[in-house]
Amino acid sequence: MSSKAKKNDKKKKIIFPPMSALPYNYGIVMRIYPSCEQKRIIDSNIDADRWFYNKLVEWGKKRLPKTNGNFPIFDVERNRCDEWMSQKLTIAKAMYGWLNNEDLDSLIFVNAKRTYNRAWENCKKFGTKPPKFHSKIIYRSYQTNCLYQGSVLQRKGEHPDLSNGSVRFENDSNFIVLPKIGRIRYACSDELVKRLKKLASNHLVRIGTVTIRKTPTGEYCCSMQLASDAPFVNGLPKISEDSKVGIDLNLSNFLTDSDGNVVDTPKFYRLKKKDLAKAQHKQGKKLSMRKRHLKVDQKTNLTHKQKRSAKNYQKQCIKVAEIHKKIMNQRKDFLEKLSLRYIKNHDVIVAEELRSKNLLKNHKLALSIQDSGWRTFLTMLERKAAMYGKTFITVDPKNTTQTCSFCGHVMSGKEKIGLGVEEWTCSKCGTHHIRDYNAAKNILSKGLQVLAPAS
Repeated sequence: MSSKAKKNDKKKKIIFPPMSALPYNYGIVMRIYPSCEQKRIIDSNIDADRWFYNKLVEWGKKRLPKTNGNFPIFDVERNRCDEWMSQKLTIAKAMYGWLNNEDLDSLIFVNAKRTYNRAWENCKKFGTKPPKFHSKIIYRSYQTNCLYQGSVLQRKGEHPDLSNGSVRFENDSNFIVLPKIGRIRYACSDELVKRLKKLASNHLVRIGTVTIRKTPTGEYCCSMQLASDAPFVNGLPKISEDSKVGIDLNLSNFLTDSDGNVVDTPKFYRLKKKDLAKAQHKQGKKLSMRKRHLKVDQKTNLTHKQKRSAKNYQKQCIKVAEIHKKIMNQRKDFLEKLSLRYIKNHDVIVAEELRSKNLLKNHKLALSIQDSGWRTFLTMLERKAAMYGKTFITVDPKNTTQTCSFCGHVMSGKEKIGLGVEEWTCSKCGTHHIRDYNAAKNILSKGLQVLAPAS
């Protein structure tokens, strides 16, 4: 028997389809309430995950040339670096005894390496920056996976679901079981969990990657990636052939659509700006008091350990984080409800393709753009359109404001419309236009032209 045949015999027999083979994906986020001992285990796994990822960045910088995207020589070096890193992990576990602690989940090292490789893939594909070191302040999470014993389930005549993996929901209770952590209480929508369990009783539903995160406010959350061979949400019925809408996102209001509806910008950040400034001022004063207590210069940057020992400063940090969380939740709730309303009431939705990164270069408008959350809104529309069976596309916004939606004349030169002009009249046909309403109609017509060859 050849060596290749032996390798094929050693391969595990696939009993149930993997996550990548299942067509439907869904994600849920729930808050968990760990005990003091469980918090210690979670924090240990978070620290180990961040430590190993930073070691990968350190080892990679030593081995890889400074290409920053000059391929394909880079690909050869990447393969060599992967082999070298696998050897280094074995050496690191022998050098650092705490890496062999029973509280650490072994899958965190696999997922950290996968995240590191994905960062290099994004660097190659999208031109992003190479992987950087993760700081203690920002990165407070780790990933594990739900494992199933396929042969055992096959003997029992069962299939993977929400209650028979290493990560599982307990029946008739609000508790889940997580690797190394054990039984832990969670808070999530009861209707959502019942719907998922009902789907799992009739179809194949697998739990994939599980992320456990500690928020800046000190709370703990668990997010799960689910996959199934059946849709998680039933599609919405078609309304009519005329249920098509174009959306123009702007700063004077949040959006104006081609039906003439205008949605005002809530400005959640601006409403909380004064409260946030007061809380941050107190935060700075408590930090300066800590520096005086340590008898160091006020310009000196304290270490993470020194800041962590300042209890009053840490309490104020939580208060600042709670204000940021309030703003984020208000904005997310507004965008979720608005996007769902457009998905339910229209079959075809066309929006302009915005590149927020380029728009933020204008410092006079950056605050208003970030407070509106345009990019998040477009992402929600795209996700919900695919989920409910609707059509959503984005088009190039070039000349949508300068074009007359009645005759197609493009304003140019001295006739070009400035930023402060809300209403204008076409010099060719004499039609009077409201700026944003006209742009929304042009966006819709552009989208219909794109969809025409496909239909």
